[in-house]
Amino acid sequence: MGHASKPMHPVLHLLVVQEIARWHQPHAKPHPAPLLHAAGLCKVEPGACIYVGDDLRDVQAGRAAGMKTIAVTWGYLGEGEPPQAWGADAVIDAPSDVLGHL
Repeated sequence: MGHASKPMHPVLHLLVVQEIARWHQPHAKPHPAPLLHAAGLCKVEPGACIYVGDDLRDVQAGRAAGMKTIAVTWGYLGEGEPPQAWGADAVIDAPSDVLGHL
């Protein structure tokens, strides 16, 4: 007795596709091209996407792509200003906090 696989949540799908797409783009973040390419592969308008990142470049790329941005307080975090100063639409402290923004 088999079971049908459940489709991947659109947000998770976009995150996976973005990771794949970034390897096929000549531009790196903060250029929006990898994010726009990923949204296109998912057939999702950039304005319907949320880009979550642990670096200022992630917020810059998401904004340049027209996506809502969420900065996290864990991970790479880069040098300089804290995530609260990056201009993201939201800052979260735990991965599960992203659910409140879907």
